[in-house]
Amino acid sequence: MDIVIEGKITTDEGMADIVQTVIDLKNLPNAILRLTSAGDELQGRIAFAQGGYILGGRVNNTDETGYPAVRKLLSITEGNYAILDPGRTHVADVNQTLWIKASRVLDYLPQLPPSPEIFLDGADVNSINTTVEKAQYDPMDLKVSSDDKHGTSNIVGDRKSKTRSFDLGTWRVLRVLFVVVAVLLVSVGIVQYWDQIIGLFHPQPPAAAPAPQ
Repeated sequence: MDIVIEGKITTDEGMADIVQTVIDLKNLPNAILRLTSAGDELQGRIAFAQGGYILGGRVNNTDETGYPAVRKLLSITEGNYAILDPGRTHVADVNQTLWIKASRVLDYLPQLPPSPEIFLDGADVNSINTTVEKAQYDPMDLKVSSDDKHGTSNIVGDRKSKTRSFDLGTWRVLRVLFVVVAVLLVSVGIVQYWDQIIGLFHPQPPAAAPAPQ
């Protein structure tokens, strides 16, 4: 992976500043934030998606993943960081499809709440993937809000939703309307061209030629 930006985590450049830097990298579709704490062995990576969404994370020395890993890594107040460009490399171990808007966590840093529910726009926290295994086999198993802006279209989460079923009653009403409109159009045409229609069935004999003088 190529290093885009690297530096130190300090009181002058805290975690909120670093996350904001990742958000501002509009030309980087996907980014990996690598973090290392100076006070202990805590180190790991956090995955970001285009539009400033946090997808997931992983703590190296404990193999902790998901929101708990993100929360722990973003609590670092002193250490080193590097923003990496994975290019076309698929980094599945740090993608748990959390889809947390990064700008919403800024006010809580460096200590995020124990649960990510406050960042999910009222979505059911149980619907969000928290393990790398589930993210690998079912990466789209999440509910997308109507104002979602991370590159996907609205997804119907319920397989029995009315938007997925054929509405037979509506089709019957439309079919009746089509028939009525067709009958009206035919009736108007008959009235307007009645003389021509009669002429087709009762042609007039040709006019006799005038007698010679």
